[in-house]
Amino acid sequence: MNIIKNRYFITLILAFASISVSAALEGILALFLILSVGLLHGSNDLMVIQRLASYEKISGLTRLKTLLAYIGLILIVLILFSTQRQFALLFFVLISSFHFGQQHWHRLIKGEHWVRYVFYTSYGLLVFGLLFWTHAEQSSLVIEAITSVSLTANHFMVLSVVAFGLTVLTLIATPGIPFRFLLIEVGVLVFLFIVFRYTSLLLSFALYFSLWHAVPSIKDQIELLYPNSLSSGLKSYAKAASLYWGISVIGFGLVLFLVGLNTLDVLELLVYFLAAITFPHVIVMSRVEKALES
Repeated sequence: MNIIKNRYFITLILAFASISVSAALEGILALFLILSVGLLHGSNDLMVIQRLASYEKISGLTRLKTLLAYIGLILIVLILFSTQRQFALLFFVLISSFHFGQQHWHRLIKGEHWVRYVFYTSYGLLVFGLLFWTHAEQSSLVIEAITSVSLTANHFMVLSVVAFGLTVLTLIATPGIPFRFLLIEVGVLVFLFIVFRYTSLLLSFALYFSLWHAVPSIKDQIELLYPNSLSSGLKSYAKAASLYWGISVIGFGLVLFLVGLNTLDVLELLVYFLAAITFPHVIVMSRVEKALES
């Protein structure tokens, strides 16, 4: 898990490497990050549910209902994207924003739930805003392909500014965060903005999603599932997740093979794929957050 300490260095190396390779290789690198580390961090959700159920002394019938609800949520999201694309995309961005902020800040942000939830969401929206703003043209094409709504760089700039304002306001309402840590977080956002500016939309998302979100999330899950040893816990975690992870990668790979590797198609497909698994994953990780706090 030294990757957590070295993610600045790893991000820079991968960003610089992408400059000297073709767009196709850059896309392959991005997909590798998303489908390896990125997808792995959600592949143990069912195991996490079982562990949480044992902690909370939940009956077998309730566990079965939870499992069915998890699968049902995935199907509901897929149905929404086939019938209500504008609402579904907005919902995906909001729930993903909440999840990004929650994972990044849950060890520091305390207090009233509504303040925490607004802060988590506004921070995640700020990351999305910077991502969209630095890739305004391609982001607009993807959004228009999914929703038929056309957006411009000004829309993404406004999103970034509003999200930044909400983040600052909720920080003011959240006492006890060390000023030193706030300065570090400003540095993180500036660093990410620069990386986003000089890498493609797909790789920018892959770098953030895999190195800055998925890896710390895996660490949190290992602390819950295998509290004795982080290193051996990582091996056990990867082994436990391998079946679900393998099925997901093969399934997504087959779909990619059928539709081809056109960048716009891949981005649109990723949105559908990640949206289907994000909402139930967020619910699971919210329970993990509570378990780690207790």
